[in-house]
Amino acid sequence: MMDNRMEYLLQVAHECILNSEYAIDTYIEEENISNKLYVSLQFMNQAFQCAKQFQNQYYLIRESKGPNYLVEQFYHQFLFVNQEYLDSLKTDHSLQETHSEFKKLEDFYNELRSSIE
Repeated sequence: MMDNRMEYLLQVAHECILNSEYAIDTYIEEENISNKLYVSLQFMNQAFQCAKQFQNQYYLIRESKGPNYLVEQFYHQFLFVNQEYLDSLKTDHSLQETHSEFKKLEDFYNELRSSIE
């Protein structure tokens, strides 16, 4: 059975996944360039805030339970997705690579969820 802190950690990770996905999908699918950029960046900002919350919660858990490699992988993969996303916007490239890295983030989330539940 999962304790409340780990349950909260998974909830925050899930919010991070959802907001990242919304950011990528909005940028790919939105026709209006100003809406595309503004809304997409807002979603990625929300995802980044969730990732920071995730990191803070993990540090609290780590003090009592020790390090968790899957949690750390998830967080570092999110940072990589975030940087890839921003680099793609900055250089006006498609988000194809960002989307590919996002899929890896989802895989880490699924592994993490399975290991905790």
